[in-house]
Amino acid sequence: MDKQTALDLLINRLSDIHSQNEMHWFLQCILTEAELDNIADRIRIYAALNQQQHSQREIAKQLGVSITKITRGAANFYQLQNNPYFQSLFAAKPKDD
Repeated sequence: MDKQTALDLLINRLSDIHSQNEMHWFLQCILTEAELDNIADRIRIYAALNQQQHSQREIAKQLGVSITKITRGAANFYQLQNNPYFQSLFAAKPKDD
C-alpha cells in the first residue's frame, strides 16, 4: 500500500467515527502519547495565534513549548489564516458560567 492510499484509508476511517469516545480510543491506538501531545500543542498554538493578543515568544512561554514549535505552527497557521472555516475552528468559544 502506498502512502496516499494509507492516508485515504485513515481519512475514511476517521470520517466514519461519530463518537468522541471512539475517536479518543482510535487516536490512542494509532498514535503514541508523544504524537498526541504534539497534536494538542499544535491546536493550543493555533488557538493562541488566532486570538492575536500575544507575540510568538509570549505564547511559547505561556504554553510551555519551544519557540521553534511556535514558529512551525505559525507557518502553517498563517498559510491558512485567510480561510474562514479554518479560523472558525480555533476561534475562542465563550465560557460556560
